Amino acid sequence: MSDTDRAGSFQTNPNFRLPSDDEPPVYQIDLSLPPRLRYHKICSDYRIEIGNLVPLYDEVLKDTPFPRFLKFMAKLILRRIWSTEESEEIRGIADATGLARHLVVAFNTFLDLFSGCTSGGVRVNDTGDKCETEGIVHFRGLDWDMEPLRRLIICVEYIRNDDVVAR
Repeated sequence: MSDTDRAGSFQTNPNFRLPSDDEPPVYQIDLSLPPRLRYHKICSDYRIEIGNLVPLYDEVLKDTPFPRFLKFMAKLILRRIWSTEESEEIRGIADATGLARHLVVAFNTFLDLFSGCTSGGVRVNDTGDKCETEGIVHFRGLDWDMEPLRRLIICVEYIRNDDVVAR
């Protein structure tokens, strides 16, 4: 089975890439791993690019009425998110990238709020020859002018027990 054939199915391998070099790389997140370890490969591959986002955080805060106060409060408040599992993922990302946890939480939530990024989801048919598989595709419009984020676009396959459960 070629990589192009795999693009339309949920049977993939860890080295799967989309058919074109212009497409973002594909990473697999194993949901059976402890939450802190799930994003280690992505963080390792993008550590420098993620670290380069810190000035973007300051830039977003600068556009608010009280940037220094918000920066101070963020360090106190932004330590976890809704679920324990997701908070553990955030801790793992912070550890793997060397970023402060409050920055990872802030990037996880506030960039969506402040940047005006449009996102959505759509039910799609498999792009393979038989179009037998249906699923949901999540997308973002990238309608903000934050070029450093564009270099971080990836495709993610979530796997459990070696089966792709979401892409």
